[in-house]
Amino acid sequence: MWIYTCMFVATALAVWTDAQDCSMNVCNARGITRTCYDRIDPPLNELSYVCECLEDIDSHYMGPECNVIGDHQNLYSCYGIDCATGSFQSINWPDTYPPRHSAGYVCYIPGAKSITLIFDPLFHVEEPKDELYIGPGVEYSVANFRGVSQPGVIWFYDGQAVPESLTIKTDSFWMYFGTDKNLEYSGWKVTWSAG
Repeated sequence: MWIYTCMFVATALAVWTDAQDCSMNVCNARGITRTCYDRIDPPLNELSYVCECLEDIDSHYMGPECNVIGDHQNLYSCYGIDCATGSFQSINWPDTYPPRHSAGYVCYIPGAKSITLIFDPLFHVEEPKDELYIGPGVEYSVANFRGVSQPGVIWFYDGQAVPESLTIKTDSFWMYFGTDKNLEYSGWKVTWSAG
């Protein structure tokens, strides 16, 4: 049992480590060099690498090369093997989130085949005004936000019902949270782990 567990952990770490850095860094959006990650098995029609968008520099950008303008005021991100587990949350969680705010969240885990997200039981997003969306990849388009889920493409959440856990079959995911000017609530927190 112990040998099997060690072999599994060593194999998983080897896969994630092999996927870590690009052999040649092509990540230079807007003249700023960023960390570049090779993708072992990129999703269909996606680049074979991902650039690490930096929260303090790329607060309004996203995408595999950090050159797509996002419709958010703040960007929160996690890139690399250290992100095999982690969490994102709405601003001020578990206290009330601010009005008229939008935030983008991006996570990329080298070598991951799937990512499972689990919501904290304290979940409250104003219905039907405030919106939480989740999808695969490292960029979103607000043109796809219609207040409904399209499983496999985009998931939509609001209200007080705690969402079920969600598994996305990819090495990355994004989240978008937007609020209006009226009622604010506690928001949400999600933890994830890579498979």
